[in-house]
Amino acid sequence: MDTKAKIMDVALHMFSERGYEAVSIRDICGEVGIKESTLYYHFKNKQDILDSLFIRFEEHVNSLLNVLHSPDAWNDSRRPSYE
Repeated sequence: MDTKAKIMDVALHMFSERGYEAVSIRDICGEVGIKESTLYYHFKNKQDILDSLFIRFEEHVNSLLNVLHSPDAWNDSRRPSYE
């Protein structure tokens, strides 16, 4: 896993556990095991991390919706059989 992805994963977990306001850049860096300068290489600030998490979530939801809206999504051969 690359550093940027690890920062995002750790931040998501910490934001979920403690709340956005209760987590500092220093907290995230300590958990990831990096210096603050490394975090700032990837993100402008804590809000930038949160914005990136929202974008990642939006991309994931859009990919799921694309699958559901694809012509083959409801093809009889792909439906599970409950017989």
